[in-house]
Order: sequence, then structure tokens, then C-alpha cells
Amino acid sequence: MKTGKTPYEIRSDLLHLAYNIVKGQKTAECADQTPAADFKITKAPTSDEVVAEAEKLNKFVSQSIDH
Repeated sequence: MKTGKTPYEIRSDLLHLAYNIVKGQKTAECADQTPAADFKITKAPTSDEVVAEAEKLNKFVSQSIDH
């Protein structure tokens, strides 16, 4: 029975979450600048943006709870 995720699985999960966050931010930016009838994402998230967001998430989840 598997009791937890491997470090690779955790990293993969963080990258997926980071991608969704960056994509959501870009979607919100486009929605603010574009009439609803013409709405579409014009710039896909870059790998650098996704990795930077994943690093922020990893830093957060890796923090010690005892501050």
C-alpha cells in the first residue's frame, strides 16, 4: 500500500498547479482588456512563468510550521 507521494509526483503536482495559476492570471488579464464577444487568451504561460510560480508554491509548502 502506498502511503505518500514521491518527490517527483509532488513536483509534478506543483507544476500543474502553477500552470493553472499562471493560466488563470492570464485569462483574467485578457478578460479585463477584451470585450466578452472577442475574449480569448492571447499569450500562453511560458515555462519560465510556470517554474517561477511552482518555486513560490514549493517554498510555501516547505516552510516550517514553527515560526
